[in-house]
Amino acid sequence: MNAFGITIQGLAEHLRRLLIRRIISIPVILFFLSILIFSLVLFLSPSERVAVFVSSGDALQNVSIQELIEKYELNAPFHVQYLKWIKGITKGDLGWSNSARMPISEALAIRIPATIELLLAGQLIVFFGGIALGTLTARYRDGFVDHFVRTATTIGVSLPEFVVALFLLIVFYVCFDLLPPGRLGLAATDVVHSSAFINYTGLHILDGLLNWRLDVCADAVRHLILPAVAYSLGGLAATVRLMRSSLLANLSRGYVYTARLKK
Repeated sequence: MNAFGITIQGLAEHLRRLLIRRIISIPVILFFLSILIFSLVLFLSPSERVAVFVSSGDALQNVSIQELIEKYELNAPFHVQYLKWIKGITKGDLGWSNSARMPISEALAIRIPATIELLLAGQLIVFFGGIALGTLTARYRDGFVDHFVRTATTIGVSLPEFVVALFLLIVFYVCFDLLPPGRLGLAATDVVHSSAFINYTGLHILDGLLNWRLDVCADAVRHLILPAVAYSLGGLAATVRLMRSSLLANLSRGYVYTARLKK
């Protein structure tokens, strides 16, 4: 196996171990996050917290605030309120969103497909972009390409994602009008909401392919590029560095020199 193959195998093993650790840590992280979030909510008065425990706007009508406080036990001890909150979450009752003007569960159902689409696109950029750029930097070590990519990845790690996103938006949308924000353009939105278009998954790229509407698929990809790049820069920088260091470490080994001499 050549150095590139060994590096790819090592990268895949690293990503596998990282994925396993993330999966194992998810329940623990969610537990502590739930306690933290619920503790922050308790800084509000019971009358201000009523909206969090109400699943629809109609439930706030024709009833007094005190009755709702007693109904949802908002004056109860912390552990009683926390367990009641967790029980509601397990049943899908996440409360009412004043910003979205709908139950939180419905708001999440609308936005989760966009989040999944962004995560998948970002991971594809991290994996394939990291391998390609890491290979280039190792191939042209200490050259212009190496210094340029390393500088760009360092900047990508250092800057917050929202700063990178704003910069990309200003350059590619405001200045050049190439990559617009949002999920779809007006024409594609009309197609997606028409009766002839079937939303199988809520993922516009996949649904566009399943409906044989390549125009919708292309428009969704065009709108996804900027947020996916902004989201993936941190992971891309780490993957490029890992790929570069692994390749350089393997290229300096004896069997690589022996293989070169045989050519």
